[in-house]
Amino acid sequence: MNISLVLCLTIVALAILLPDRTLRHSTVLRLFFSAGAILLSVRYLLWRWQLEIPTSFSLASQIYCCIYLVLETLNLVNSNITTFWLSRTINRSVTVNQHKHSLLLTAPVDVFIPTYNEGAEILKRTLLGATHITHPDLRVWVLDDGDRPFVKELAEDIGCLYISRVKGKHAKAGNINNALEKAMSFGRPPEFIVVFDADFIAYSRFLERVLPLFEDSSVGIVQTPQHFFNKDPVQINLLSENSWPDEQRFFFNYLLSSKDSFGCAFCCGTGATFRTEALLRAQGMATATVTEDMLTSFALREIGYKTIFLNERLSLGLAPEGIVEYISQRCRWALGAVQQLHTRWAPWGAAPVGWANRLSALDTSLFWLVFFPFKFMLIFAPIIYWWFGTLAFNATLSDLIFYMGPMWVVNLFFLSVYSGKTIIPILGEVNLLVIAPSICRTVVQGLFRPFGRPFKVTAKGMTTSGTVIHWSIMWPFLTGLILLLLGLVMAIDPFGWEGTRPTPLAVLWTLMSLLILAATCAVCVEPAQRRKHERFLSHEAVILTTDRNETIHARLENISLSGARIHYDREFSGEILSVTLPHHDITIPARYVRHYAQEVFGVRFQKDSPLRRRLIIILYTGHYATDDLSVSVLGTIGGWTRKLFS
Repeated sequence: MNISLVLCLTIVALAILLPDRTLRHSTVLRLFFSAGAILLSVRYLLWRWQLEIPTSFSLASQIYCCIYLVLETLNLVNSNITTFWLSRTINRSVTVNQHKHSLLLTAPVDVFIPTYNEGAEILKRTLLGATHITHPDLRVWVLDDGDRPFVKELAEDIGCLYISRVKGKHAKAGNINNALEKAMSFGRPPEFIVVFDADFIAYSRFLERVLPLFEDSSVGIVQTPQHFFNKDPVQINLLSENSWPDEQRFFFNYLLSSKDSFGCAFCCGTGATFRTEALLRAQGMATATVTEDMLTSFALREIGYKTIFLNERLSLGLAPEGIVEYISQRCRWALGAVQQLHTRWAPWGAAPVGWANRLSALDTSLFWLVFFPFKFMLIFAPIIYWWFGTLAFNATLSDLIFYMGPMWVVNLFFLSVYSGKTIIPILGEVNLLVIAPSICRTVVQGLFRPFGRPFKVTAKGMTTSGTVIHWSIMWPFLTGLILLLLGLVMAIDPFGWEGTRPTPLAVLWTLMSLLILAATCAVCVEPAQRRKHERFLSHEAVILTTDRNETIHARLENISLSGARIHYDREFSGEILSVTLPHHDITIPARYVRHYAQEVFGVRFQKDSPLRRRLIIILYTGHYATDDLSVSVLGTIGGWTRKLFS
């Protein structure tokens, strides 16, 4: 029996028979799985490079096939580096628990909240969360890069210190560096600095969990994961909010811990805590690229300080709410990666950062430079075949199954185990394809003119009153969908047209592309976003009070700043006057607004400033979460189907 087939069957059998917990916690099995995935990938690549390009192809077709092969190879190199990172992991929570009585828990800490264009409602939540972090010596600074009077008033009202700039240099990095200089000369200097974006709300236990990790004097930055209290636009637009994880879950829940085990975790901006001494020695946040957070980790590594990652949910933030903002944010990340290639911290740069950090920099660069153009070519390859008769590579379906099949199957099971099923094959291509044209354009522009472009802040807190179709984003995918359908019709030849001969490989590839292109078009159609406040799922007991002095014991289904959905299995008379959350000792004036289903109704909370602030602290600082979901392929496909045929 073929060795590769034995390896494939062994890995699949282990993945099916052994519990996920055993697989994830066994260092030997993790290493075996990752080595097997890499070996089968190398086997496939060796076969691909042995395939000859038919001499019957035109020169243009041969060039196309060569470009496809190079991009496919680099993409697999990038994927194999990721597989290599996943060969081990580290759990920093163990270290935190060992140092839970650390003297650093009383060290002076300053929280920096940079803001540029965020509204008062978003800022209020963030400031309230920051001021309620449990710590004996805490100062919260609002770093206003817009010099807005209402921000100053809000900061003073909540009890925060305020610093303003007008048209300051280096965007967020410059804003932080300006605040660092002022904080060091204002009263007692901070030993540690925490940075939160203006739309991220800290849990009250944030510093209790982070500071013990600084017992290691070589730690310069502790990064925590980013979790969100709203769904990203891809989840929403494909009606898959409850079955499909957001695009960043794999990175924060799994990959960054694995990179940390190799000593190459990096700062991701918000939710990061800095040792002030390290930041001062590095002369502040790095300003050479628009991704100042990642670059600062490289700068600190150069002077002997490492970045580590604590994989605990310690804050909640606001994900981009629209597809335009979603793409803009990813383009900024791509530009930062391209800009880094022009610094001393490039993979081949002069900075002494060690092999792991160089490989990490190469990994990031390949992701933005290669991954997206290849995905674009992968989905659009059948169009080239139907219209010009050129398939990306000349192979039979049986050969492809023999060489690609084991690699694909092993990677499927490997990622299923070591990504917590956050990566869904084929379906996950939509996240990548929708941003691919913009990423490719940004990368090309960045390679030729990396600097001098303005820093774009991702807009947050938006609502829309009706359905919005983003034709400027959709047109490449809609055009591809039409060309693919026409090419397939011509191949079937119902009207006597002379088309390209259908092959099993071409038909399967076409069906996959049609599914992904249709879903990508659907992502570009955004429903109305009228709800201003995120709802948190909960099943806790509540007490309702009516105007007839009745006390009713019921149960929540969900709750937000503006209201709640309540389950009660009996009828009641009178009007609701208030809702009490016994666990949090808060009573909120409320009124009945609508009936949702049998035994389920909605209430709206009355606006009351002091109670509203208490409710913000209760909802956003660690008691509730919104991104816990059970990943379901069938649920995701069901959501896509409803969207496509609605």
